[in-house]
Amino acid sequence: MKGEFLADTRMTIGVEFFVEDIIIDGIVYKLQLWDLGGKMQFRFILNSYISGASGALLVFDLTRIKTLYRIGEWVEMLRAEDPNLPILFIGTKLIIIREKS
Repeated sequence: MKGEFLADTRMTIGVEFFVEDIIIDGIVYKLQLWDLGGKMQFRFILNSYISGASGALLVFDLTRIKTLYRIGEWVEMLRAEDPNLPILFIGTKLIIIREKS
């Protein structure tokens, strides 16, 4: 949200909320991001946060394949109310190693 990477970021416990005004083509939009923790013990509260969403970002860790194991469950949960809800899949922690020539 702030254009910076924090190496010591901790896993989301429950839900975190961020709001930012963005301007596109001279029109101000209010962007609301709800960061929903992926742990199973928090799933019972997620439906109330998902309701009314305009879209979703599903973020997974490219260095830990197990973060993809339940992505189908997330898609199902997100699209329960709106089967056409736009979803973007975002892989994080891509490491690019370039060899010197």
